[in-house]
Amino acid sequence: VYFPGLLRARGRSCRWFALEHDLQWARDVLGMLNQARLGTVQVLACEVPDYPPRILNKRPRRVELLQRGVRFDYSNYTDVPARLGGGFDVILVDGRDRKNCLATGYPLLNPGGVLLFHDAERDYYQCAFAAHPSGRFLTPRLWMIRKP
Repeated sequence: VYFPGLLRARGRSCRWFALEHDLQWARDVLGMLNQARLGTVQVLACEVPDYPPRILNKRPRRVELLQRGVRFDYSNYTDVPARLGGGFDVILVDGRDRKNCLATGYPLLNPGGVLLFHDAERDYYQCAFAAHPSGRFLTPRLWMIRKP
């Protein structure tokens, strides 16, 4: 809601897709968009596997599960932008399976397009940035790469 509203306030037109993995959050975002009258945003809800149920009254953190070799299949989520046809000027990665979102999203950028990666300070993501040496941190938590 923030970025499309900011662009509208600056007189810039845009077509915006929001891919949400949490169905309730997708509904909440739709409500905020309707209230703000941002009809240029299309919310795409794509439910993905989440954490397993509690084990012995404790829900393990996703990182702990990954360290134990548990894997989640998010391909139905990470493949959505490609099914939209690509040709994006900006991609903001801030959801599930971010390393794969970077790998699948970067090729979908238009020339000169930018991919922004939120929460980039996490050690778990650093290996994904190695494949893109021209990328850089804009802030301690936000990494970006521009497609030539």
